[in-house]
Amino acid sequence: MKKVVYGVYGTREEVIGAIHDLEAKGFDGKDITLLAEKEETLDFARYHKDLKLKVPEDSPEDDTIIDKVLKIFYDAGNLRLEDNLADAGLKEADADRYVSSVQNGGILVLLDKGKKIGGI
Repeated sequence: MKKVVYGVYGTREEVIGAIHDLEAKGFDGKDITLLAEKEETLDFARYHKDLKLKVPEDSPEDDTIIDKVLKIFYDAGNLRLEDNLADAGLKEADADRYVSSVQNGGILVLLDKGKKIGGI
């Protein structure tokens, strides 16, 4: 499903606040995708089982067995950050704006496109 950007956040507290705001507006966790450069950036979100968590995949030779298992849960696939954004349906020009923010530790919050609740 294609996505729209809700925002880019620099701290986990900001992301948790955004998730709570979205849920208050009627969005389900399954409507929300978090995209970050590193898996550990999204560790805080494990409490919310419905959220979709995505991280670009590092080179497979660097993966430990734990990393490989975590990739199953984090839906990393074999996508680079740019591929994740393109897969979400963002135009290249729009995606380019978010790449550096995410690469610098930001967390991108995406919503399933077409889901209109609470004025979003």
